[in-house]
Amino acid sequence: KNPIKDLENHNQEVHFVRNHQTIQVKVEEEDLENAPKVKKYKKARCEESVNTNSQPCLYCGESIDPDQIPFHVSTQHRKSTFRCTLCVESKVSTIFSSSITVFDQLDQAMDHMTSVHQLDMLRTKVTEAKSASCPTEVCSVISCLRFQSPGLSLPSNIPSLTQLQCTECRATVLKVNSASKETMTHHSSCDSKQLVLQCRLCLVSLPDTQCGAAQHFK
Repeated sequence: KNPIKDLENHNQEVHFVRNHQTIQVKVEEEDLENAPKVKKYKKARCEESVNTNSQPCLYCGESIDPDQIPFHVSTQHRKSTFRCTLCVESKVSTIFSSSITVFDQLDQAMDHMTSVHQLDMLRTKVTEAKSASCPTEVCSVISCLRFQSPGLSLPSNIPSLTQLQCTECRATVLKVNSASKETMTHHSSCDSKQLVLQCRLCLVSLPDTQCGAAQHFK
């Protein structure tokens, strides 16, 4: 074989390779000075997106996806709710089935007991008990519910049985919520901060003292 005398010419004629051209690629380096600001901005936008689709829990004030609230309440605040023990006992014990029988308000629980368990006189009897209730005496609704609807389990502690009410717009928030004053949602025209302690069952105003509330729920 003849030796290659001109390597460049050989590459062009045999391998069709031309002279290599140097291409300069400009790589933009990250702005290290602004990196923390960018990261903080992205985190804020992410949190904003999450908060837009969430709502505060009635019991703890934590922002939660609305679809997850029944599960959250059933697992974290079950003893602070109204619960139908008849449904729980008649079904397979699962979180899903038990969440159906957990209610945040007495009215919701009474609707359930009336429509599902045919306690047609329950609402009438509770209304009569409310009218006879007194702040300085034991709540008459408690004894009424125990007699008329023993399958309805009530919140198990005093803070869970009370709520705070705005004296102007009548908005309410559960007393059990430690951040209750901050999470109260007033009507748009109300900026009042005057709150009164109320019984969640009979709705009478109570002395805002531990002793006064305890006397009402003996």
